[in-house]
Amino acid sequence: MQLGPGGEILNVPQNQAILQQIESAPTLTPQNLLKLATNYSKNEATRGLGNHLASEAMKMIVLDPKTKAAISKIQAEPVGFSVFGDIWGAIVGFFTGTNPTQPAGTPNPGAQFPCEFKCVGFLVEALLLEKCWTGVGINYGPWHIIGACIGIGVNF
Repeated sequence: MQLGPGGEILNVPQNQAILQQIESAPTLTPQNLLKLATNYSKNEATRGLGNHLASEAMKMIVLDPKTKAAISKIQAEPVGFSVFGDIWGAIVGFFTGTNPTQPAGTPNPGAQFPCEFKCVGFLVEALLLEKCWTGVGINYGPWHIIGACIGIGVNF
């Protein structure tokens, strides 16, 4: 496997079979990411990666249309206070990088593009791979190796 800076899997002829294997692998769910985040957060040296995975999982959750629909129903209930009604905008803002005090329609395109994660087995180890939004249009950057997939029960 030919790698570039930061564990980037280069798009070169030697890597085409690997890149095809990555593209055909299932995308990790928020639940998978939270399990990995828990494992990585136990060690101070990998805690930053654990926090990143947890944040990306929450971004996926708050952007999910089903979550948005459920929160809309909860917000409509007449109760003395509602955790969801009172702070949901701040929660979404925190995990998506949006500012709830901005006027509606203020563009923040990156907020709509969570990173994509996959576990792909190579030889004896399952690698944790990530690709994120490039900041241009709806384009994602290349895949990067960011860790190992351990203890999440993902078939690869």
